[in-house]
Amino acid sequence: MDAVINTALLYITAFCSVGAVMYRRDSIDFHIPMEYSPPQEDQILHQLFLSCPENTIRHLVTQLMVRYTLVFLAGRVVILGPYRTGAEPPVEQLFASEANRRQFREEFSRLPRVSAGNIQLAAGLLFAALYGSGATDVDEQEIDLQRQLRGDALQAGIINARTTKDAVPARRDEMFYYISQIRSGNYQNAIASFRRTMQPRRINSFSLVRTIEGLSSLRTQTYIAMVLAGVSEVNTDILFLQFRTKGRILANMQDAIELGEDMIARACALVRQHRAEGYSTPVSVALDYIHQNL
Repeated sequence: MDAVINTALLYITAFCSVGAVMYRRDSIDFHIPMEYSPPQEDQILHQLFLSCPENTIRHLVTQLMVRYTLVFLAGRVVILGPYRTGAEPPVEQLFASEANRRQFREEFSRLPRVSAGNIQLAAGLLFAALYGSGATDVDEQEIDLQRQLRGDALQAGIINARTTKDAVPARRDEMFYYISQIRSGNYQNAIASFRRTMQPRRINSFSLVRTIEGLSSLRTQTYIAMVLAGVSEVNTDILFLQFRTKGRILANMQDAIELGEDMIARACALVRQHRAEGYSTPVSVALDYIHQNL
């Protein structure tokens, strides 16, 4: 399980350029840096560590507009951050001297800038990695730590509360669906999902560059799905080594799309082969036919 989560975290750090760390819930040792927040905010954070139920996502914003996302699942806490969105910190209110204001502005500007949609996508990927497409009903809330400190929202501490099922971007649903289809070896459905994902990239500026970026994302999602399906590391490593090698010499859109479709076909074949190893030949043939003709 840790290996699957760590693989998803590698994708998240590459996708959002945001820090990601995992702790077991019985051994959490994480503190908000003092230069970002007062100790009272750190105390609220640790109360969340103790009280949040499983399968929840909490987006935290400090009084200095520094953000963290906490993902609670499988007896673990994954912390994404620190990062920033478009909001600017109220430095004039919180720092007495111009030197301190300037120092914090410089530190704040170095934090990765991540959109709300992308951080939701990143957090949701952890549930997709562990549970496949059945992870859409995730309790997801935003918590303003400054309001908690003032006592304005002591009972709930929640602003813009929402459930993932209602607010999730369409592309995250598509990603969940794609991972679940590769995990099951369903070639036709996986190909259909791939084409839906790639279509917007083919009609925008720099379409080849955007398609190659999409293939890189696809590769990681496919890897996660194959790990979940139990395919051996030897088989996955061989497949992705060949895929990366061919991906470096792509010259046109058609070659890029064909490379992605070829990878999906081979990944689904490996998943079906792995699942059929415990069956007799007639049953294996029947299963393969079903997957190819859903």
